[in-house]
Amino acid sequence: MGTENKFVEAMQIYLNENGVIDGAADDNIMTPAFLYGTSHANQRIESWWSILRKHCSQYWMNLFSQLRNEGQFTGNFVDKSILQYCFMDLIQEELNSVALEWNSHLIRRNRRSICPPGRPDVLFNFPEIHDARDYLIQIREQNLQICEQECLFPDCPCIDKDIHDLCEILSVELSISKPVDPIDGLGKYVQLRHEILSLL
Repeated sequence: MGTENKFVEAMQIYLNENGVIDGAADDNIMTPAFLYGTSHANQRIESWWSILRKHCSQYWMNLFSQLRNEGQFTGNFVDKSILQYCFMDLIQEELNSVALEWNSHLIRRNRRSICPPGRPDVLFNFPEIHDARDYLIQIREQNLQICEQECLFPDCPCIDKDIHDLCEILSVELSISKPVDPIDGLGKYVQLRHEILSLL
């Protein structure tokens, strides 16, 4: 189980137990706030991870393995931060594209499935079209803010602001523009890494 599940669990329980959900008499509130399931119940998400890996993430895994195999990535904090600086925007762009494609794909009718047919975005945003119930529950703004305080919303593409700022300075000094594709990113990563390591 990923660490992120613990945070989601804590927030769901907080929102449920503290009565911060508007319409507390609603029958949604009587169900558990968070459920753990056995691995055999995770077939859909495991299938999704397989699709994501095949269509997107395996490329990045191979690319970064190449850097490691060539001795250009040790996994230390500095290397990770430079890698994030050079590639985070490119990876996010690709993930956004995958999400858009997935959320607009057509789910076909299947008599053996309990899942309704349609497009995920339409099913989520307009459940009434399919005679389904909208399970969205409104919460109070102050409680949303409490949950947001427990989240990390990075304002720069790498974890460490100092390394991010140093990459920005060196990029200006060396006329290094933001990478436009993964191969461009590799060259810029190697160049920035060399410059930063020479300063340490």
